Amino acid sequence: MEKDNLIRKWLADELTDAERTAFEQQDDYKDHLRVVEAAKYFKASEFTDVADIESFYKRYEEARTLVPKKEKKSSLGLVLKIVAVFVIMLGIGFLVINPFNDRVSAPLAQKQEVVLPDNSEVVLNADSEIEYNGNNWQNQRSLRLKGEAYFKVAKGKRFDVVTEEGTVTVLGTKFNVKSRIGFFEVHCYEGLVNLTLSDHESVNLPAGSRFRIIDGKHYFDKTPEKVPGWINNRTTFKSIPYIQVIREFERQYNVNIDLKNINQNQIFTGGFVHNSLEDGLKSITLPLDLSYTVDNTKNITITTSK
Repeated sequence: MEKDNLIRKWLADELTDAERTAFEQQDDYKDHLRVVEAAKYFKASEFTDVADIESFYKRYEEARTLVPKKEKKSSLGLVLKIVAVFVIMLGIGFLVINPFNDRVSAPLAQKQEVVLPDNSEVVLNADSEIEYNGNNWQNQRSLRLKGEAYFKVAKGKRFDVVTEEGTVTVLGTKFNVKSRIGFFEVHCYEGLVNLTLSDHESVNLPAGSRFRIIDGKHYFDKTPEKVPGWINNRTTFKSIPYIQVIREFERQYNVNIDLKNINQNQIFTGGFVHNSLEDGLKSITLPLDLSYTVDNTKNITITTSK
């Protein structure tokens, strides 16, 4: 027992000078060193939480009580047990803290349809991505969204869409989530959607309602739309800063737009189609009395009309 205590204190770097000298003179001291040196090659994942070391020692002590006292165990075996349990904890920690292991994305100027394990359907808009755990989907219907996606959720357990701004929660419904820089929107088309923001504020959205955060300000309104326009290759806007219109246009056509002497925060209401660059540009410039030019590499410049 005294030897086990020395090993435990040695692993925790709590030996006194006298205890360390005695420990290093033991016959199996080199064996302990080799085991600990080998353990250095077990690299913890960046997602692993190592703050639960007290629980580790507690579980280790509980496991020791299952061994009959009359059975003699070598000190090397004790170290091997500690290393083995620690490595197992790293693996479990990775699975729990990093639950998203499947990824689907839609590149610029394209959309991507996804069928989840429960037959829920997702359509990703251009430059968007979802991550989820397909292996554990039946137990936890949760995914992470970057960009914009339209969801048709099969009825069942709680379904979470996690974004930087907050988490959208439903049981079975149709809704759209858009999470872009400076712009966040949740639009409920069917059923009821609950939104929990990052500051813990909770918002309930019934069918036909929309919640937005634009540059930190919250907006709530009603809309008659049955599906998002972009599903049918047309993006529409209502009272949106012009820079958000430009960014969406760039995503849908995979182009670069340079605004010359234009107020980027002026409010725009309208839309553009996804299948004609020329028609789309007219739709986002003429209402504001703007003009545009397109070079051979599809770099676009928008200026005020003279």
